[in-house]
Amino acid sequence: MSNYQYSDFEDCGFFYSKTKKVRHIYQYVYDPDNIIHSIHLSQQGKSDSKAVISFNENYYENLDEIYWMLRNETYLPGPLRKRKIFERKERILNIPPYNPDRIIDICLVNVVEPILMETFILHTYSCIKGRGIHACLEDIVAAIARDPDGTRFALIMDIHKYYDNIYHERLKWKYRRKIGDPKMLRLMDLTVDCNGKDVGEPIGKRTSQMFGNYNLTDLEHFLLEVLHVHYLFVYMDNIVIFGKEKARLHYIFTRTAMFLATHEHLELNPNWQVFPLTSRDLDHVGYRISPEDVRLRKSILYRFFAKLERTKNKYDLQCEADIKHAYPSEYGWIEHCSEKHKEFIINKILKENGKKIHQSA
Repeated sequence: MSNYQYSDFEDCGFFYSKTKKVRHIYQYVYDPDNIIHSIHLSQQGKSDSKAVISFNENYYENLDEIYWMLRNETYLPGPLRKRKIFERKERILNIPPYNPDRIIDICLVNVVEPILMETFILHTYSCIKGRGIHACLEDIVAAIARDPDGTRFALIMDIHKYYDNIYHERLKWKYRRKIGDPKMLRLMDLTVDCNGKDVGEPIGKRTSQMFGNYNLTDLEHFLLEVLHVHYLFVYMDNIVIFGKEKARLHYIFTRTAMFLATHEHLELNPNWQVFPLTSRDLDHVGYRISPEDVRLRKSILYRFFAKLERTKNKYDLQCEADIKHAYPSEYGWIEHCSEKHKEFIINKILKENGKKIHQSA
């Protein structure tokens, strides 16, 4: 086990909630309405999954089992299944069993996340309802348009293997500042320790996303309230900061690296950069952003064109509305581009059918 004790961190964290601890909330985790809602959320887009089909064959028995497992505090996390994916870089997903782990994960998030979110800054976006990639993009574009001088330079940095290096005892100490319900803390501790180690939160769990966001709140408040950063945008472990002066951003980077090393036992990747937005695009959340233009990242655009090639005989694309209906997810990415780039993509798609509704960029 780790040698850390909760008291070891009392002089480490910058931000402390001044509100009273929340107590007597565990009962809401095993509330039948919460379990049913969590089952519904866990099955969205997965109706063909063997695990979901098997669960639904004995729906009420499984629902009852989860209820009593939580109420009697007999739940223990199951083994994690590893799966390798490639999203710009190789990642290892650690996927818990569907029943009951993924359902209980959502039960826990439904109750705890609104409490932990009270400490989140406004401009953190990953896996938060009502925010996300496009909210981050819109806020960055708005900041650049509103204050060209204050956003003249950009600092981009990301944390080295962030989820793999979250210290469990540090995280547990943090959420004990907000939550004082022993039963809830027991369930949260079990979830944090599900990988059988003292460090690391497995990518692939809903609770890991929540804990990952919460674990960075001390750093975010340090940047805003101690270093007085004006433009801060955090998506997962990727951080973007704008400023007027290059030297000021270099100073912020140094203080950020020191804070992470001293308080969080984390380090920044060596690929951090400070550059003027007038000479280089900001590559962030799937887009290339400049004061004049917003374009899709090439890798995302190429994946869409490859999908179009695979499915070109499935749809008759005669106009922009046809693209929107046939490829709603991809169109959602396209419509957040600048008008010039959007027209370029639409015209390139329709060219196969001899149609052209815009002037190509």
